[in-house]
Amino acid sequence: MKQRTILAAAAAGAVCLSLAAVAAPVQAEPRERPGLVYTTVWTPVGIYSDTRSTGHYEATPSGLHIWTEGSTSTDKVAGYLPSDLALSAVADADVALGYASYSGQLPGAQLVVDISGDGVGDGILVGEPNFYGANWWLNNGATDEFKALDPSGTNDSGNGSAYFGTLDEWSAAAPSAKVVAVGFSLGSGAKGDGLVTGFTAAGKTFSFVESSVVVTNRDGVVVDGHNKG
Repeated sequence: MKQRTILAAAAAGAVCLSLAAVAAPVQAEPRERPGLVYTTVWTPVGIYSDTRSTGHYEATPSGLHIWTEGSTSTDKVAGYLPSDLALSAVADADVALGYASYSGQLPGAQLVVDISGDGVGDGILVGEPNFYGANWWLNNGATDEFKALDPSGTNDSGNGSAYFGTLDEWSAAAPSAKVVAVGFSLGSGAKGDGLVTGFTAAGKTFSFVESSVVVTNRDGVVVDGHNKG
């Protein structure tokens, strides 16, 4: 039985989640009615399966605020969004940040990849250009089948893991692979604080935050809701 990544269960259920994209159609604002209060709220979207006790995230109008408290094993925050991209279409991918307000270590970009065709992630390719340039390393929890595709052939663990290569090299090794989720990870053991404004891959920008309008009466009782996308 092949190993599953920490996101196997999440990736399998990813089709149940809504994916907010910058290019989504603009929805009409609800018509306000007298005597009711209309409040815009922001909520995080996606899968947060490995956010630990001293890792945090908060939805804001500008994006997803992420932060860790220190540099211990519990300092980790990670978020993922479902995807149906072909790995061969992803020439580059990046976490879009609000750099002006970001401090500490930057989050790594993550691609959860299915090489077997069953819709479940077999491993995570991690991009950390500040450390490894154009190379993307494969997580140690990946399946043996995925590790066997290692483009480097060097067994050099100094590149994030012993299995690494550019996205072009990985897609050449697994031409039918699919990216079933995209996301970011800060930590574990990394201190950082800042704004994630989205994730870009294959010419698409995905958002980790959605807004909606909550309608209440004068007593504060919710009477209606309007999703704003």
